[in-house]
Amino acid sequence: MRTLHRYLVDHEDQLLERVHAYAERFGYAKYASTHAEDWRLSVSGLTEAIGQEAAEMETPPPLLPEEDYESDPLCAFAIREAIRHRERGVSLTMFLGLFKYYRQAYLDLIADDPDLVSEKRTHYSDTLNASFSRIEMGFLQEWCSHADRDHLAELQRRNRIATNEKNMFLSLLESLRQPVILIGTDDTLLYVHWTLSELKQRPGNSYYCSIGERGPKREPDARKASEVFPWLAVDLRDFSKSEDEERTVVREVCLEEGPRFMEVSMTRMLDISDKYTGTAILMKDITEARENYSKEITQQKLASLGELAAGIAHEINTPIQYISSNLEFLGTVTKSMSGEEAEEMREAIAESMEGANKIAEIVNSMKRFAHGGECALQEANLNDVITDTATISRNEWKYNAELALDLDAELPPLVCNCGEIGQLLLNLIVNAAQAVEEKFALTGDKGKIVVRSSHDDEGIHVSVSDNGIGIPEEHREKVFELFFTTKPPGKGSGQGLSIANSVVRRHGGSICVESEEGEGTTFTAFLPYEHDPENERETLENLP
Repeated sequence: MRTLHRYLVDHEDQLLERVHAYAERFGYAKYASTHAEDWRLSVSGLTEAIGQEAAEMETPPPLLPEEDYESDPLCAFAIREAIRHRERGVSLTMFLGLFKYYRQAYLDLIADDPDLVSEKRTHYSDTLNASFSRIEMGFLQEWCSHADRDHLAELQRRNRIATNEKNMFLSLLESLRQPVILIGTDDTLLYVHWTLSELKQRPGNSYYCSIGERGPKREPDARKASEVFPWLAVDLRDFSKSEDEERTVVREVCLEEGPRFMEVSMTRMLDISDKYTGTAILMKDITEARENYSKEITQQKLASLGELAAGIAHEINTPIQYISSNLEFLGTVTKSMSGEEAEEMREAIAESMEGANKIAEIVNSMKRFAHGGECALQEANLNDVITDTATISRNEWKYNAELALDLDAELPPLVCNCGEIGQLLLNLIVNAAQAVEEKFALTGDKGKIVVRSSHDDEGIHVSVSDNGIGIPEEHREKVFELFFTTKPPGKGSGQGLSIANSVVRRHGGSICVESEEGEGTTFTAFLPYEHDPENERETLENLP
């Protein structure tokens, strides 16, 4: 037969809901903890105390006039709770009033359970009533035995502790160098960190006084956040209406010294019932990070161009030799024209044209790659970007691998930064070439690199596959981390894949890696048609 204790333990969640519902309904919740775990500990502790008492008695004991309730084990829990709440400054009426609703929640649980037979329901109810009455007598006896003077001294001590704790956390908050804002559900400013004054839009309010002053605490700003920070108004409205627990956006703020880019992290403040009580905002100035990212992209591109320069010169030299030799031959045969020599001239001219076209192809690809970053966003065919990148990177792979292009002939155009996408592809191709070289260096065989493009309803997929050495399993989660590399000094900086990841994220996409050690690796980048590159809603946390 299930005991009362087991019954209450099995229904702990329902008890918790009923207790909190009464507390909310009659106004006790606003004076209690906002943490659900604190309420659960209270319910479980009370259930445990009642369960131990109920197990030792067949019928509820009477309330005797000379009884010492403080020595009753059942009352030990109540006495501890009374001391703890009294130290927090809770009055007897408030504590006893809430405890009455605890009793009602337990009795309601018994009364509303259709599965309990009448006899057991009556027994459980009588036991609960008796137990709650003894518990109430216990904490009333302890509470009333506490002298007023001692009570006041204890309250003062606890108040000093609470004040010191408040000041410690307040000092921590005020010592932050990042702006913090707390906003109520009605868009009213509850707290504005002093660093907001550096935005030169308005003075920030510290907890104690206005910026630049020393004096008593000021009242919270009564103005609306959307009025004080109009550049955040739309984001705050959308976030408050959404079900997101947190959201991060990047916004441009126009200041006297020029535009600044702020990363704004909004977090929903929830109470115990998951009710939305306001928004906490943490800001971070990422202007320098964006500038450093742009510089890093440029530096990487210049470094790549420098490494490719020798190979490109060699590529250009070969068609130039065609032109030089054939022009010399043309000069010879023009001295004495004949039918056979005329035919040879035509062949020479054809070879010269082939060489000239080769030069034009290489030079044009190089120009498109070098100048792609100067135009920010434009509609482009990624197959052209892939072809150009494969051409200018040829000297990186031609001695160690065969590179094949498997391009989607119906690939739709994509709005993107061609320079950044070219850098992304170049980093992946160079990475593949190095993996192939490391595997086949001793055999003299050539590896294989395949660059593919495809599309679906969501966006475009671009992959670079190789049959090189592969990536060890323990390294696969780290390959996109900045400065992570398994190559020896001078062979890799650990920035190429990190930059590739950042480029994809800036375009609202994602990149993943599949690899089998000793067999090869495939990097696949997904670039969606629909994204918000102008506002750049990604957090930029991992930007190099």
